[in-house]
Amino acid sequence: MTDTTQHVPTRAELVAFCQEVWRITNEHEEAHGRGANEYELTRIRKSHDASARLWVVDFQYHYQLLGSRRTVYMYYIITVAPHSGKLLFVRLDEVKEEQSQ
Repeated sequence: MTDTTQHVPTRAELVAFCQEVWRITNEHEEAHGRGANEYELTRIRKSHDASARLWVVDFQYHYQLLGSRRTVYMYYIITVAPHSGKLLFVRLDEVKEEQSQ
């Protein structure tokens, strides 16, 4: 049974959540002497699973490796914590990688 009073995040909240994760990730990369990655959000959609409140966020990130620019296609599945209303990861996964010169 779903709680209909649960907060439904706006697109802006989902984007801000992803941007904060990317900021923290880049700080970690730079602290270890690696260059920052570039992130590009491509799509946000509500999951088709009617029994859960889930959002799927598709994005790409680009980075340099040995002189080649690589693009990784990924997605997050995000939900809302029932009592706090905070956004949480359910899953993070990579779709595929492309290499370009």
